[in-house]
Amino acid sequence: MIRIFSRVWKFLWRFSFFRFGTFHAPVGLVNYSIAFLLFWYYAVDKYVAMFVGHLVHVAIGFYYDRDVTFRVQNKNGKSIRWLYWRNEALSIGSIYLTVYLLVDHFELHLDLAEYTSWSAEWCIVIIRGVPAMLIGTAVTYSLNKRTAFKETSTLPKLP
Repeated sequence: MIRIFSRVWKFLWRFSFFRFGTFHAPVGLVNYSIAFLLFWYYAVDKYVAMFVGHLVHVAIGFYYDRDVTFRVQNKNGKSIRWLYWRNEALSIGSIYLTVYLLVDHFELHLDLAEYTSWSAEWCIVIIRGVPAMLIGTAVTYSLNKRTAFKETSTLPKLP
């Protein structure tokens, strides 16, 4: 059983999206937890809470993405850092836009609260956690793969 798991893990590790997910899923939970605590318990504005959580996530994620996810050969250079932070700004912008449209404009959280009998604040947290984070993740991964890190298209050999 362990050998099968090990072989599957080694096979999946060849793909950058898998490497991306193994790190960004747990760190995304930290991001989400920070934003949730600031919004829910400390009554910080939802956009400020999202920004603080995202900033922590991005600051930790740069080095992992550079060294592990995309395996960058040339690790120096201001252009990589600038492109990475630009891509993350676009990512948080897409998260903001999703939350603004679904919560502030269409008021989907009120419909969700009525349908599920949850509180409106809890529904805002759910909207931020599912559709907004999925869109933000897709934006950051695809932009970083194509611009900041320019990963080679060849897969590494299995050990």
